[in-house]
Amino acid sequence: MSTCKNFLVFCVFVSLSFFAVNAKNAELKNTKNVAVAMVTKYTKNQEKNPNQKYEVLWMRVIDKFYEDYELYRKERQETVKWLIAFFPDNPEILPVAMCESSMVHREKNGRLKPNDAGSSARGALQILVRVHKPDLERQKLNINNNYDYFRFAKQLFDNRFNSRAYNPWNESRNCWQTEVNQIKRIKKHLT
Repeated sequence: MSTCKNFLVFCVFVSLSFFAVNAKNAELKNTKNVAVAMVTKYTKNQEKNPNQKYEVLWMRVIDKFYEDYELYRKERQETVKWLIAFFPDNPEILPVAMCESSMVHREKNGRLKPNDAGSSARGALQILVRVHKPDLERQKLNINNNYDYFRFAKQLFDNRFNSRAYNPWNESRNCWQTEVNQIKRIKKHLT
């Protein structure tokens, strides 16, 4: 009788585990749909994206890194939204943001995510405020404003990311280089 009872408990446990896994998979699928919808919405709003090429590119990139980067987390979806808006043709910024800040732009208190090592770097792309302060002031940009932050990050990216001389995210290159190369291969196949 005891063996039968243990077997029954085991069967109930396995059934509940199965339903929990299926529920988690359904949740992941739903949140992935949210991310894809987000890509569609923000890439369609880009004036320089008439042929939707970048929409396909971002969808492939999100699909590739969705679970590894836990893009279903709300704070990461917020960062992805800003990255898509300001880097519509450069999804290689995604792994850079992941390596720099775990793709968290703001803390729960609303402040830009500070650098873990104590430098002046802030936000999703860990812009060094002390280093870039003269440029920010000259352009009258407020680093605490999301629009200004990502606009400045895009300038840094466009001017220096592929430069051999200086890349603002060079410190974390070992973390993101492989993923950036994968994205560049995806990009090459789309063009």
